[in-house]
Amino acid sequence: MKTNTIFWGILIIGCGVLLLLSALGLGDQYESIRVIGSILLGSIAISSLIKLNFFLTTIPLALIVYLWRVQLGLPTVDIWLLLAAAAVLGIGLSIIFHRGNRFVKKFGAHNNTITESEDVVSDAEVVNINATFGEQTKYLHASGIKRVNISSSFSSVKIYFDQCQPDTSGLTVQANVSFSGVVLNIPQGWHVESRISTFAGEVNDRSGAGTPDGCKLLLTGSLNFGEIKIVRV
Repeated sequence: MKTNTIFWGILIIGCGVLLLLSALGLGDQYESIRVIGSILLGSIAISSLIKLNFFLTTIPLALIVYLWRVQLGLPTVDIWLLLAAAAVLGIGLSIIFHRGNRFVKKFGAHNNTITESEDVVSDAEVVNINATFGEQTKYLHASGIKRVNISSSFSSVKIYFDQCQPDTSGLTVQANVSFSGVVLNIPQGWHVESRISTFAGEVNDRSGAGTPDGCKLLLTGSLNFGEIKIVRV
């Protein structure tokens, strides 16, 4: 288990315990409970903002408001409504800021947003796929492809890599996924290295481990309330 994963696990558990104490009224008499909780949540928010992970920025900020609800003059604030508003705000910011990427070479007649379409790319090193409230299936036939950027919110996305030829240095898939399911169909020999940050999400790679000399697919980005499934075909 990676040290970074352990750190975030302990941090989130600590926040959960402090929030539970506050919700039960056990820590209201201790100012330190709110201060420590706010520091931990603020650390998560700042770290997430640096990575442009807006979902994990707005949720901790909403929880900080809940911890200080009495001091802010909001003693009857509904925590679930507060979290729902923060989640929607975070998703909206993610859609706005992840959609525009000046380093991306767009392709297709409708900016890669055609549902159930087949896109043939022969000269693109970087491919951008955006999906919001829909279902998409993409077939990549690119040669020398280096990077695929995926932005998906409330969607289902399937991408087939079996007909593409990645660059000799490997292929990077930058995925920013919220409330979505993404399926990456890759050749049998490829091996996947996942560096994606997850919150209430899972990267499912149970179809094999690839071969040592196979293409390397580096998976980065953020996954919130969703699943990225690796399928070897």
